[in-house]
Amino acid sequence: MSAASEPSTKMRLSVDARYVPSRYNLHLTYRNEQFIYNTRTGAVVHVTDPQVLPFLSSPCEESPYFSDARRLGLVIPGGHDELAELRLKNAIQRFAPTDLHLTIFPTLACNMRCVYCYEVRRGVTMSDATASCVIRFAERLLQSNRFRRLTVTWMGGEPTLCRDLIDRISSDLTAAAAAHSADYSASLITNGLELSEITTARLEDWRVSSMQVTLDGLAPSHDRLRPTATGAPTFARILAALEALVESGFKGLTIRSNLTKDTIESVDEFVATMAPFLRRYEIPLNIVPADNDTGIHPELECSFIDELDFHSRSRHIAEVMIRHNAFFASAPRPHGVACQACRMHAYVISPEGYLLKCNHDINCSAERAVGHVAEDQIEFSRLWSYLGEDVFADPECRECQLLPICMGSCAYLKQTKGVKKCLERDRVFEQMVWTQWMKRQRKEGETDGNHS
Repeated sequence: MSAASEPSTKMRLSVDARYVPSRYNLHLTYRNEQFIYNTRTGAVVHVTDPQVLPFLSSPCEESPYFSDARRLGLVIPGGHDELAELRLKNAIQRFAPTDLHLTIFPTLACNMRCVYCYEVRRGVTMSDATASCVIRFAERLLQSNRFRRLTVTWMGGEPTLCRDLIDRISSDLTAAAAAHSADYSASLITNGLELSEITTARLEDWRVSSMQVTLDGLAPSHDRLRPTATGAPTFARILAALEALVESGFKGLTIRSNLTKDTIESVDEFVATMAPFLRRYEIPLNIVPADNDTGIHPELECSFIDELDFHSRSRHIAEVMIRHNAFFASAPRPHGVACQACRMHAYVISPEGYLLKCNHDINCSAERAVGHVAEDQIEFSRLWSYLGEDVFADPECRECQLLPICMGSCAYLKQTKGVKKCLERDRVFEQMVWTQWMKRQRKEGETDGNHS
């Protein structure tokens, strides 16, 4: 190299040092395909050129990859503090008055007797007077803030036992949101036993766009773990209702399956049997470990799967689902807070009208309440126990590449048991990004076919 060229070489090195790789780039390999998944931006890139990885290790502005990598957040300016950006987004998400979310328990009564249920069985149901207070509470918040969205999640007990109550509250909340120029939508978490009694039109009136129903394996295990209150089987009845639901055109169904030591050995058969139904309607199957976080079932502790065991099993489960073309999970998107409990404007409302911050607080409504729908007063010390949770004070979390899609461990467990439970550790990221890429490939193939 000649002396005349040395200044330009040094100049280029100086310019290149302005950009560095993002600390949140995950390099993943699955089925001989390589991907970069950035947890801060949610970008997923399929790596086909061997020069991409060296470029990401030492970014150069003259590289043909630079523009896309910069746009996707894979490379960032050297002075860009990604952790400070996350901290700011966390503060905005916790306190910004843009979204109001209410999780409403119209009843704690239930027509099933799931053996591991985390709720203490109480038959209390919301009164008409309390329902009126719920509506007025939401109207007060809508009036005093500029919320762009009001979202409601219906839970129980079994919420569909109170269909008339949901009719009334949904109608009034929809009108209240419209009056304050806020969008309204709802989701439903149900055991599915009453779905055959609910028309698609009624779900539309409730503005329900997503629904979760649980099937704990096939009939033998499900009927043992989730019988009716009188001990009758439920699997066939629920599956028939789900088939009718999706045949009617409902698109937002997710099936959850709680894994225990009793069901883990039959999970392959469960996936294989359910796969044609899941594929036909592209229904996500979310297999998660059953837990005893509220501690009300010490006698069943030996049936629950610990986190390490589930982590080792989750990869096998994903492989089985992929083999049967029934794995629809995509890589998690980044978000500002760990869960709704850590947001200022998110409340769980018990049948008695108590305002809570976490679903698990439902067993101790009065003791854990931050307020009541009939009162214009908030218990700020209890509220701050959730809102004041600072994930950035934890050295392990600060250094974790999963921080943008996790944003901290379970606040409820930290408060009640002093336990740090990481929420994203069990994710099967390799399978997720591969599936996301395959879906994109199929979609692009269909588009090309339509234009040929």
